[in-house]
Amino acid sequence: MNVWIDKEGDEKEEESISQAVFSNDSRYICVVKRANEACVLEVDTLSVLSRLCESSTHTITCAIFSPDSSYIITGTDEGDIAKWETQTGEKVGHIGGACVHASRIFVDDTAQWVVCTSLSGSAAKWDLNSGEKVRVYDGGHTEAIVLACVSWEKQVLVTTGLDSKTVVWSLL
Repeated sequence: MNVWIDKEGDEKEEESISQAVFSNDSRYICVVKRANEACVLEVDTLSVLSRLCESSTHTITCAIFSPDSSYIITGTDEGDIAKWETQTGEKVGHIGGACVHASRIFVDDTAQWVVCTSLSGSAAKWDLNSGEKVRVYDGGHTEAIVLACVSWEKQVLVTTGLDSKTVVWSLL
């Protein structure tokens, strides 16, 4: 169990947390549990705004807010990418089998495409509206990608793997 202290000084317990991400406007936190759900908390009150629930066989492994904070994009261990409404937790988009063992996920400024890195050592860029794969970034790693970041202008992806390689990819 993980424990945090809320604004009133009360302890809150949460089952094992794998990731927590802030929205760009710092109004929300998405807490990804090591289970099939994530929850969105309002920063000011630490109260639960919405819950994102995958099927019982899928584990949410990573998440990111859209630039305007209206959506959350998640990746799962089974490779699904989902788009959720922040306020309601309703799933409004889904790409099945897109990125098996997703380790990190990034979204562009218009929430049109997403880049997902994988524990299999590859990465891919997907069109969120059509569900089409735009590009595969493969061959740079022989082991799991464990760290990744995208440049602020969303043109470069840098990945680091368990193979001790750091690879720079163009997203254009």
